[in-house]
Amino acid sequence: MSLAKFLKAGSLSFDILVIDEASQMRPEDALGAMLRSKQIVVVGDPKQLPPTDFFSRAGDAGPEEEDEFDDLDDESILESCQKTFGHRRPLRWHYRSRCESLIRFSNEQFYRRELVTFPASKPESFSIDLIRVDGAFQARCNPAEASRIVEEAISFMRHYAGFDEDKVPTLGVVAVNLQQRELIREEFNRLRADDPLVDLYLDKVLNRGEEFFIKNLENVQGDERDFIFISMTYGREPGGSAVKQRFGPINRKQGHRRLNVLFSRARTRIGLFASFGSADVVPSADSSEGVHTLRRYLEYAETRGRVSTMPGQDAESDSDFEVEVAERLRARGYAIDYQVGVSGYRIDLGVRHPDHPERYLAGIECDGATYHSSKSARDRDRLREEVLTDKGWDIVRIWSTDWFDNPDLQTERLFERLEALRRQPAESPDDFAFRFETHQVGQSDGQETARASAEATDSAPSPDGEAEVQIRTVDDPLRLGVASFSEKDCFEALHHFRAHVIAAEMPEWDPNRSILRDAMIETFVRQRFADPDEWFEKVPGYLRQGTNAAEKNRYLERICEIVSRLDQGQAHSDSAPAGSRGSTDALSGPSSGFGTDAGSAARGQSDGTEYSPTNFSELGLRPEASRFYDHDYESVLQKMVAHVLRRESPIYEDLLIERIARAHGFQRSGERIQKAVAKVIGKQYRRTKEDGRTVVWGGEQASRIVTYRNCEPDVRSHGDVPIAELASLAVPFIRVRLSDDDILYRMADHFKLGRLREPTRVRFQMAVDLARDAARAPDL
Repeated sequence: MSLAKFLKAGSLSFDILVIDEASQMRPEDALGAMLRSKQIVVVGDPKQLPPTDFFSRAGDAGPEEEDEFDDLDDESILESCQKTFGHRRPLRWHYRSRCESLIRFSNEQFYRRELVTFPASKPESFSIDLIRVDGAFQARCNPAEASRIVEEAISFMRHYAGFDEDKVPTLGVVAVNLQQRELIREEFNRLRADDPLVDLYLDKVLNRGEEFFIKNLENVQGDERDFIFISMTYGREPGGSAVKQRFGPINRKQGHRRLNVLFSRARTRIGLFASFGSADVVPSADSSEGVHTLRRYLEYAETRGRVSTMPGQDAESDSDFEVEVAERLRARGYAIDYQVGVSGYRIDLGVRHPDHPERYLAGIECDGATYHSSKSARDRDRLREEVLTDKGWDIVRIWSTDWFDNPDLQTERLFERLEALRRQPAESPDDFAFRFETHQVGQSDGQETARASAEATDSAPSPDGEAEVQIRTVDDPLRLGVASFSEKDCFEALHHFRAHVIAAEMPEWDPNRSILRDAMIETFVRQRFADPDEWFEKVPGYLRQGTNAAEKNRYLERICEIVSRLDQGQAHSDSAPAGSRGSTDALSGPSSGFGTDAGSAARGQSDGTEYSPTNFSELGLRPEASRFYDHDYESVLQKMVAHVLRRESPIYEDLLIERIARAHGFQRSGERIQKAVAKVIGKQYRRTKEDGRTVVWGGEQASRIVTYRNCEPDVRSHGDVPIAELASLAVPFIRVRLSDDDILYRMADHFKLGRLREPTRVRFQMAVDLARDAARAPDL
């Protein structure tokens, strides 16, 4: 466009001119460059944004006039060239979207399924999340929707800030009009202030060359990001009962082409933030195609792809060759899907993972019709496999000539290949989850709390109820007899605490500023917030600023206590090596999580022995406190020490002394008592030092790993279990090669610890180190 303005006529010419996004350019704007070029390549999509007067008028018109911009009747340079040039080449391969659900709507609605798309490696996956917001459209903006989308964007950035630069996913935010875009920008700049994790994320994506953006519908064409958050902006006006059928640029003549651009910008996932649903869009006979398309897309998102704009095709085998391969694999126990995909390209056979049926183990390509339909070897033998591998597939090829020559041999080779893939560690992607995707329009946070409170009040507690039921029916989750929560239980407990404790106790309670509003509950659970000192580290600044200070001071510690009961062993189980998960499950007992069956009773493991404090009545003697310090009473003390060690060895010396002192009625173990008992111990028994305390041993070899003895925490705390005994808890997991961190969390779970404090972590680590040293010894 600028060449005619800045270059003199005849001063410079070009060998080749490339016009990109040509659907948006008018012929007169391209003419100056075309006259200076020998060859022209025009690239564009006639189904995307047409030429508009948006950019020419945006600087002169006020914001209130934006919806008055209209589409030009002039054809684009792309349409002009289509009529003039004889040589046209359609580019049909679409490999941007990592999940077909992202492009399926456009492929059916705009391209008559002519795009060649590639299936995802997860069956029935759907990558469009519809987040319903209780928002209102006023002054051409939706403030509630802007706040919600910015909160999710900041949560997204904090979630991925710690990822490696080459793995951090990129993000873009798109609003339907200019005013909403500006409101989102202002809100983002306000809430991101003083948040180092957000700054870290922004730096990483900038270094990758795909910086975070906030744009509006008219200027997002040509951009793509891994995640796209869309603010649909429109909705009911305050006090209104219905959505007015005015959707700004979507109402215009080419509104459907704008939506095609909007809904095809994401590679990985779309977050669709809307204050209205498909039922609120009521096209009339005079409505533009854009309004009809909007309704259909909302239906597509609401039904998670079950509503299609074109009739589908049944997945049937492509040839008898495929049927025979599938039948042989089914005979080996594999589940097989024919013709995986929804458009031009399909994988002949999809083999579902036997252990993870939510994804495919492999895709099998037979050299049938799909293979031979490719026009070049480059397409069928290299490019297609590269695209599929990038989408998470492992592709296995079977050649028909080899199969018909020896099907049994090829079946065995195929089975061995699949079993090798099955043995590989399963990937555990760290997917970002939106908060409360099913949040209903018209239901505020306070209304939800009130409803939950009413339901809980009306519910009668069941004497046989599980923990989840109890959470809803007791006044305070801290009184529950539940040692640990799952994530779901923790969410329920915090919601219950909000409705029954905070809302009831706080005067003039404001649910929108509550320390347990939905966004804060999400943060507490996802961040494992169990220490009040982590307030500034784990809670984003925008959430801290909006929180009632009185609630924070009054309830934060109690909230941390609830969150500390999150099942840490379960929470970290995904980090265990995939090859060891089955083994650890086999070692788990119903109560402790450690092996207790006869097969695991070997030295160094728990064999189900119960620990109980010494009962001196078994000795048949009567302790006499008045003779405790007499020289001739040492023989009695010797018998008592021997009895304790027979029952409880190894035992910390201070505990042994305490047992004997209490048996004599002494409430304190003073210095004289300690010296008297220590004198008896020192003559006959070995003592060792660990962690600042003395361990007394009976007949066992000192420092050797000994069998762990089960007991309740109120009988003997983990701090009173010698490290040699703690080490036996780690032995089964060392044998299946778990990492130290995984073992520590399982030990914490055994003792029902909500979180692992540093002194406890140090002790448990000493036990793990001792167990690893013993495991290297030849006799263990």
